[in-house]
Amino acid sequence: MKIWISITESRGARALVFSATFFFIILDLIVIRPGISWGRPVLEHRPYYTLPSDIKKSDFLFAGSRIPLERHDVAERIEEQINYLLMDRRAAILEILERLSIYGPMIGATLVEEKIPRDLIYLSASLSELSPTSRTKSGGYGWWNLGSTKANNQAWNVSNEWDDRRDPVVSTKLAAGMFNQIRNKNPKFDWLLSIASFVDGADKIDSIMKKNPGFNYWDVVTPPFSESLLPRIVALKIISENRKYFGVEVTEAHPLTFDLIDKIRLNKELSLRTISQWVGATPRALWELNPGVDPGFGAFATSEKRNGGPLFLRTPKGYGQKIKNLLDSEGYTRN
Repeated sequence: MKIWISITESRGARALVFSATFFFIILDLIVIRPGISWGRPVLEHRPYYTLPSDIKKSDFLFAGSRIPLERHDVAERIEEQINYLLMDRRAAILEILERLSIYGPMIGATLVEEKIPRDLIYLSASLSELSPTSRTKSGGYGWWNLGSTKANNQAWNVSNEWDDRRDPVVSTKLAAGMFNQIRNKNPKFDWLLSIASFVDGADKIDSIMKKNPGFNYWDVVTPPFSESLLPRIVALKIISENRKYFGVEVTEAHPLTFDLIDKIRLNKELSLRTISQWVGATPRALWELNPGVDPGFGAFATSEKRNGGPLFLRTPKGYGQKIKNLLDSEGYTRN
């Protein structure tokens, strides 16, 4: 009997100890470390980037539109995009910023020439990552992700030899023409709503704003693409202008420089390889100056193939006159 009592007491003590231990383990998980999820590894918190304090205190503008950063909801949406770009897309952002230094001056100057705010360079950067061969699932292509000629009812040149959407200047002028159409149709739209119309369709944005008169982009819900894209391009401008604050180090590349030979009428095809031999450059270097040329075709087509229209040629800086003379002497240009 004494032995049985002893065993019972021993088991009871062990059960009490086990229950107390289990209780404190659960308490530790739930109260002390509530972030732990059952069946998942414990992850360290990622850093969170916030807006620079001086931006919040000033009137920050994008394409002439004031961004109301004093509003918590607006600041939060932009900060989310800043963190998305710097955390999830950091490698791409570094490349975009480098390409901005190369192509930004040329595209920016074209925007200003077309009376479009230079800030829209950040739209092109977000849409295409400033790549002439950027392509979307819906058929958008080039620097501005422009669709097919039929889809947009635009008269741009797309052929087996050349595509206007790949050329940085030509495609920017085409995009500017589309923006002018949007703003002529809706003169009360600011540039944010105009951008939303550009990417999601003017009819969709027009319908939303008619149902919400007196409100702006930040006050309404737009289609998913512009809902995320607009805060993203604002975030990209903030990152680009505050690189030191965000710890973004990009080696500044030299802006693209070239000589332009305009209004050329070719009697025969002019290959990039031929030009490269004339100037001592690679065909790839010539294509980067003239990305409208189809890489597979690798040549400027004759004027006859371009319906008799003239073409232009960008050459390495300092070689414009030499190539122009060679075009005449080698029989490429019409007399």
